[in-house]
Amino acid sequence: MRFFLLFVVTLLIFSSCNREDEDNGLKNPPDDVIAYDRMVDILVDYHWSENAIKYMMRYGASPGPLSERIYHTVLEKHDITRQEFARSMAYYSSDPNRMEALYTSVMEELSSLQGKLGGG
Repeated sequence: MRFFLLFVVTLLIFSSCNREDEDNGLKNPPDDVIAYDRMVDILVDYHWSENAIKYMMRYGASPGPLSERIYHTVLEKHDITRQEFARSMAYYSSDPNRMEALYTSVMEELSSLQGKLGGG
């Protein structure tokens, strides 16, 4: 019984340390990585723009250079470079839990925006 209790306590300590590391990875990324909340905003705009491009394509328009301009505009709006965006995406995607949390927030924000635009 004592061994089992020791095992459970050890397991809880390790799992709480892991959770703390995950939270720090979201709340305190390295200095060269875009902050979590800002990254959510950027990805919301990025995916919103992507939907606009898909909409144009659905109706026969060839977005071509316009799609590149749309993505560039998202980067300009948030005052970041492609390299900063790529480096930050690499950081967030290097940990599946971090990426899942990021995209959960992105999807919640997109759903909220869709609800506002849909009148509900």
